[in-house]
Formats: sequence, structure tokens, C-alpha cells
Amino acid sequence: MIGERLSQDPSGATSPRVWLYLASAYGQRYTALKASNADPAELEPVRAKALEAVRKALQFDRRNNLPILQMLSQVRYPGKPANENDLEVFADDPDFTKLLAPDPDEAAAPQPRPVEGEAANVVERPDPDAAAAEDERA
Repeated sequence: MIGERLSQDPSGATSPRVWLYLASAYGQRYTALKASNADPAELEPVRAKALEAVRKALQFDRRNNLPILQMLSQVRYPGKPANENDLEVFADDPDFTKLLAPDPDEAAAPQPRPVEGEAANVVERPDPDAAAAEDERA
């Protein structure tokens, strides 16, 4: 898997995006294995890798990755495209639920929102130039 090779590279090992994509990939793999009635001994290492990838994605960029990972894991996430279900297989898994729970401080803070019509990992950011131009017009 390309993501596994990237996670071993020094620059990839600390890339929040690499870990976010790996979490999704392991979730997809787990879902496929489970659908094919794989043995639990085959499922557990994939689950462990998915959990570790979620941990690393949050470790390197919790602010941006937490809402994306929550969306990927929650079955009824508001406005969620139906195909963004990579981690739904872990929706009732207590280890994932605990890891993806919002911190009390973060629950009150505004979270980045995915830009409508674009990939879920694209996050809308305020444009400081646009804000300055808006202030000048006012």
C-alpha cells in the first residue's frame, strides 16, 4: 500500500494527511474483509492499524482532522455524502468512539467546514485579504 510506504518516509511519518488517508484505507479494507466473512484473526490487525492511523492523524492535526474523521465514522453526520463512509464500520467501537469524541474546549470552538462540492478533506479557511477588503468597504 502506497500510504504505508509514505508513513515510513520521514516527511510522511508526520503528515496528518497521510495518516488521515491511511485511516480511511484501513477502514475500507476492514469493511471489505468483514463483508467477505474474514476470520477475526485477519480483521484485528487491520482494526489496530486503522485505530493507530486515526491516533496519528489527530496527533499531527487534531483541529482539522477531528471533524473529518467524525464525519467518516458517523452514520448520521449532517450533510454527509453517502460515499464518505470509510470508518462507519467502527461507529460502535468504543476505542474509536472515545478517540473521536470532541474535547470540551473544542466543542465550543468553531470547527472548519468542508467546502461544498469538493473532497471531504478540503477545509474552508477564512481569506484574510477578503476580510480586509470587506473592512475597507464598510
